[in-house]
Parts: sequence; C-alpha cells; structure tokens
Amino acid sequence: MIPASKVIEIAPYLARPNLADGLTRAELATLLEQLKGLEGRVMARLLLGATEQPAVTRAPEDDGPMLTVDEAANRLHRNRRWIYRHAKSLPFVKRLSPRNLLCSERKLNRWLEQRKA
Repeated sequence: MIPASKVIEIAPYLARPNLADGLTRAELATLLEQLKGLEGRVMARLLLGATEQPAVTRAPEDDGPMLTVDEAANRLHRNRRWIYRHAKSLPFVKRLSPRNLLCSERKLNRWLEQRKA
C-alpha cells in the first residue's frame, strides 16, 4: 500500500492509461489526488491567461506557494465544499473565478496558528 503522501510518476499513466488497471485502491486514490492538483493548477493558468513566463500565476511573495482547494481542505480536516462556502471569510483564499479558488500556504499556516492561540 502506498502512503497518501507518496508521489506517483504520472507520465506513464498519461501515455498508457491501461497501466492504472494494476494499481491498488490506495495507489489509485493517490494518483487521482495528484491529477486533481495538476488540473487545478492548469485551470488557474488557463483562467489567468497562460504566458511564456508563468509570472501571472505566481502568488505574491507574501502569499508563498499556492495550494489547491483539495490540498487546503486536507490540511484543515474539512471538505472542499466547506472552503467554497467560507471563501469570503478565509484570508488565505484567492478566488480566480466563481468556481475556482487557490489557497496561500503561508497565509493558511498563519491563520491556523492564530486560531490555536
């Protein structure tokens, strides 16, 4: 069984999708999580206008790395719907469109620390 945090090399499965038939449920879940993360980043680039230099999609230095809604939901032990419902009140959420969000990892960590205090 593959730990949830292990990274699976996606390229072989994109080239030959039938390879996924040999994966366990845990491996399939990990692969799907990685594909959804990639989908979110690709969608963000498309919505913001992909350029030769991806500077448009980089968060300001203050925000740090950006997380997908799924990644942020995992850290918060919530589901993705909770983040969408509370997006307006969450300081780490950046709305790209009505249906697409990204979350600042640095601001999320800061928000979690403040809630512990």
